[in-house]
Amino acid sequence: SCLRPGIFAPGHYKVMRQYLLDFSPLFGGEPHRGVANADFASAEGKAFASMFDALIETSYEVLRASQCPSTGSFPFEQHQSGEDSAEGSCAPVQAGDVSVAASGRVALHLTLDVAWFSDSATDSRAMLEPLALNIAGSLAYAKASCVTTSCLPFLDVDAACGDS
Repeated sequence: SCLRPGIFAPGHYKVMRQYLLDFSPLFGGEPHRGVANADFASAEGKAFASMFDALIETSYEVLRASQCPSTGSFPFEQHQSGEDSAEGSCAPVQAGDVSVAASGRVALHLTLDVAWFSDSATDSRAMLEPLALNIAGSLAYAKASCVTTSCLPFLDVDAACGDS
């Protein structure tokens, strides 16, 4: 099996977690079962919030594990460690633009985490730095008229990291 790093958005999960904590007493509970008690709903929100805590930490772990150390970019798909990609249900994507798109999506998710939760987004900051440095260094060689990634082949993932 494989994971797609572009779907992990720790900042978004933090927003959802906080929403549960803030509003579960108002909207939570199970009124269809006759349980509309605010205390029950608050406890339910806290229980779900702890599940979001695990999802947030797992998201950071997946993103750290899938980031290319030399370029800071992210692959479209990441096979779980120890798996042969030929045996997995998802084959590595070959198009370089897909990895650029995946890196852009992950960068957006991490940037929102930093913008929304600057005090608790140290993992996101650490992952954005090598990607930003790679892109900034690459853009120094770009033509002013270049508006697509096809004229910036050096923005693709490092061959050592592959596209998987």
